[in-house]
Amino acid sequence: MNGRTVLRIGVTPCPNDTYVVGGIATGRLALPDAVLALELRDIEALNEAALAGRYDVVKVSCALYGALSPHYELLDVGAAITDDYGPLILSREALTRADLAHARFVAPGAHTTGAALARLYAPEAAPRHVRYDEIVPGLRRGDFDAGVVIHESRLTYRAMGLHCLVDLGNWWRESTGLPVALGCYMIRRELHANYAAPLEALLRRSMTLAAGGDADIDAFIRRHAQEMGEQVLGDYIALYVNARTRRLGAAGRAAIQELGSRLVAGTPA
Repeated sequence: MNGRTVLRIGVTPCPNDTYVVGGIATGRLALPDAVLALELRDIEALNEAALAGRYDVVKVSCALYGALSPHYELLDVGAAITDDYGPLILSREALTRADLAHARFVAPGAHTTGAALARLYAPEAAPRHVRYDEIVPGLRRGDFDAGVVIHESRLTYRAMGLHCLVDLGNWWRESTGLPVALGCYMIRRELHANYAAPLEALLRRSMTLAAGGDADIDAFIRRHAQEMGEQVLGDYIALYVNARTRRLGAAGRAAIQELGSRLVAGTPA
């Protein structure tokens, strides 16, 4: 490695993240003065690893911004921020908001933005935390009454016979007027000065390649989304890769910071 710095990078295998890092994963893009060691893990594993300081660059739930900001800084690229949609609360049978207090209610990892928004939406409920990919199968089997989903199930739940109690992103927007800050990329503070700008430029080049239909990047994205059909995969990327993914900007940063402060206060309003 010729003495070059090794940057350990953690992202999810979700299509929006593989779209962002595909140029690195396929070897198409690199930094001249650093080795980029890419790892794919589910979002809650990344959240916990970031809290333990195990990554140099990491995709995390925006709900963790306040806890991580003493040690990490935001990158201006890679974020999943939407205007009026986000995690859903799905149920096996039609339920009301009040029903959640007595339901067998589950949510993904405790640090995820979906779980955090659910706590604000239904503070009287006490969801149990399970892996995100166990929620829909458990709902369909009748193991749970309701669950927060944060991935492609928002596009397919009707075909599975499930009901949507609320889109927490739409509820957040209506309650606060704010964009829905779901996930963001962060870099260790001591690395920011030397590596933030080159990494941001590299990831933007990666997204440009992906948008242009690069065959290797397309294959990488599909390899990690084998359970998604063509239409669902395209719709998923369209939902979570947008202008703020390419450039977070002041408004995107403000949305993340405001989410953090409202989570601390325990109220969306």
